[in-house]
Amino acid sequence: MGQDSSKARHKVSKKHVKQLQKTTNLNRVEITELSRVFEEVAAGAPGLNREQFQLAFQKLSSTDPNVQSIAGIPYANRLFDLLDTDKSNTVDIREFVAGLSVLCKGTTEEKLLASFRAFDLDGDGFISFDELSQMFTSAWLAGYSPILTQEADEETKREIREFSVECAINMARSVMNAIDVNGDGKLSLEEFKMFARQNPKITATLDDYENQVSLVFGN
Repeated sequence: MGQDSSKARHKVSKKHVKQLQKTTNLNRVEITELSRVFEEVAAGAPGLNREQFQLAFQKLSSTDPNVQSIAGIPYANRLFDLLDTDKSNTVDIREFVAGLSVLCKGTTEEKLLASFRAFDLDGDGFISFDELSQMFTSAWLAGYSPILTQEADEETKREIREFSVECAINMARSVMNAIDVNGDGKLSLEEFKMFARQNPKITATLDDYENQVSLVFGN
C-alpha cells in the first residue's frame, strides 16, 4: 500500500506536463524527469527548502546532461535564490522546472540575466566590487575544490584559500577598471554583459593540477 501511494505521488499529470511545455524550453521527457526528482525529494510537500533543493540538484546533475552543464558553476549555492522567484524560501515545481529550463536551455540573454542576478547578491540591480570579489572567490575555490576536499594538510588548504581571495580581488579590480564604463564603482546589467560576452573563465593551477571554471551560465 505504501509503495503504491509513493508511486501515485511521483506521477506527473499530462495536463501539468503540457502546461510546463508551453512556458519552458524543455520537452515532455525532460519535464517528467525533473518533476519526478522534485516530488521524490519533496516527499509530498508543495516545495523544496534549500537543503532539499541541493539534494534534488545533486541527483539530477549525476544523470541529466542538461543539469550537468551547469553543475560546475561556482555559485551553485545561489541557484536556490535564483529559482525562488516569489521569495517564499521554498522552490515549487513551477519555479524548479522553469528555472532549470532557463539555466540549462535558455537563450543567451536569459542566461546572462541569470548570471547577473547570481552576482548581484543584495538584489539592488548592480554588482559592487565586493560582490564581484565574493563571486570570483567562489570561482577560484570551486576550481581548487578537488584539492580542498582531499586529505591535504590544513596549512595547504589555508594557503589555497588565501591565494583564491587574493586572485579574486585582483581579478575584480581588473574587471572594474576595464568594464565600469561610467566609473561609478559598480556594474550595471549592460556593463556586466560586456564582461560576460568575453566568455570569462578562471584557471586554477597548482603544480601539475589545472582546472578551468566558467564564470557565467552558458559558457
